[in-house]
Amino acid sequence: MNRHEEDRNPEEPRSPRYPKGSKIYHWGAWELHANGKDTLDETDAVYQEAIAALPDCPELIGNYAIFLHHRLKDYDHACQVYERALAVAPTHAHNLGAYAVFLEEIRGDFDGAEAVFSRALDADPSHAINVNNYARFLLYVRKDAARARQVFEESIEHSSENASLLASFAHFLQTELNDLDMAEVHYEKAAEAAPYDDAILGDFALFLHEVRGKFDRAQELYEKAEREDPDNASNLVNYALFLSNIRKDFVKARSYFERALLIAPDNASFLDHFATFLHVDSGELALAREVYERALAIAPEDANTMGNCAKLLFQVGDTKLALERLESAETNTPSTDLALHVELCFYRLAHDSGSWPNALGRMRTLIEKGARSPNWPLEDTIERA
Repeated sequence: MNRHEEDRNPEEPRSPRYPKGSKIYHWGAWELHANGKDTLDETDAVYQEAIAALPDCPELIGNYAIFLHHRLKDYDHACQVYERALAVAPTHAHNLGAYAVFLEEIRGDFDGAEAVFSRALDADPSHAINVNNYARFLLYVRKDAARARQVFEESIEHSSENASLLASFAHFLQTELNDLDMAEVHYEKAAEAAPYDDAILGDFALFLHEVRGKFDRAQELYEKAEREDPDNASNLVNYALFLSNIRKDFVKARSYFERALLIAPDNASFLDHFATFLHVDSGELALAREVYERALAIAPEDANTMGNCAKLLFQVGDTKLALERLESAETNTPSTDLALHVELCFYRLAHDSGSWPNALGRMRTLIEKGARSPNWPLEDTIERA
């Protein structure tokens, strides 16, 4: 699970353009104004103007620190602004949690990070983002899975109806501890606590779909999530994948992909999923190639998309470009993503006979490490090879 200290969602509506010389009195209005800017330099300038106008506002100062940290990557300045935010409001839970992540990930000050995480949870024991980030810290830095789990359990005991906290714990149990039974229990509790939350319903549906194989219940939740928010593009794409991969309803699946891309046309992951659908399920190779290229124009180093595109290029006989894409995919695949390395190595073996000795050795090593291909459709590659 990724860190939860994000920047502005690029799909959010733009804020109004305030006329020059107008006064803004509420920090939220300043935040909208900053988020509505088109460049990082413009956003930075608005934050500085906002803090000059509201110099004791911990929300503005904290959000500016997060902006410097995650967007501008001006770490020394970010550190100064985090410290200023905490001087203004020493028990501001969100700012404490963000600063703890900064100390852990940027400064490598693990003792300092843990101390600040502790202060954050003292300030708000049920702050779902901070609880999740502290649990991850305990699991990966301190290597203490029991304590990581305990942090969640203690927070839930304090706030048993907090749907965000329950969903965060469910995801942590699923992805970090592989306790799938308890993950399902907590997803169910989260959905009961927030029965109209489209994000929680969609996450639960995806879990039941991809992990538990409970397809009827998953479909029920996908459809409920859509009723709550028909414009949640992530849910639409996940439901499209369900319809294509599980129900084999390709016409309906395509309509959901297209709806999602009308909402988020520049989402590289959504484009990759749609291109794979066009390639594998619909057989529209020319259009699939075009959509893969659109995705790569947005995310040129995405190894998964490069690998998928290479597969298609081999299929249509553009071997030279396919090998270039394959090499880029191999270079950009994280060492921890063994499944993708297996897939790419398989393409190498199938289409590049000159690399067989090295590729065979690589494949043996990956298999010995437990890497497998999780039900990928590789028949066309086998046939061509």
